[in-house]
Amino acid sequence: MAVIAPTITTLETLYGHAHQVSWGPFAAGDTFTPYPNPGSADRSIHVFGTFGASTITVVGSNETATPTSMVALHDPSGTAISITAAGITQISEVTNWIAPVCTGGAASGMTAALVIRRPL
Repeated sequence: MAVIAPTITTLETLYGHAHQVSWGPFAAGDTFTPYPNPGSADRSIHVFGTFGASTITVVGSNETATPTSMVALHDPSGTAISITAAGITQISEVTNWIAPVCTGGAASGMTAALVIRRPL
């Protein structure tokens, strides 16, 4: 079991500043370092790799220091994000911290790639 730190890449856009925050590759049982996320305008997460019986959720917190109480985040329909196959979903809440969570078994070689657009 490893602790997966995010990798941050600046993305060039015509309409503002954007970043890709990626955790991976990861496997079942790994944990994730939360990314500080305040000030974002739009967020989406793309999860891909070998899922097996794993589920990826997305959690966030508005704590000011390193978070200890992360809670489930939701898609635009108000449903808690729960990804069981490769896909992309938008994240409704803007939080100070954000991270994926992998539960279940058999995940391997997976990546969670968060794209954040920040207003100009």
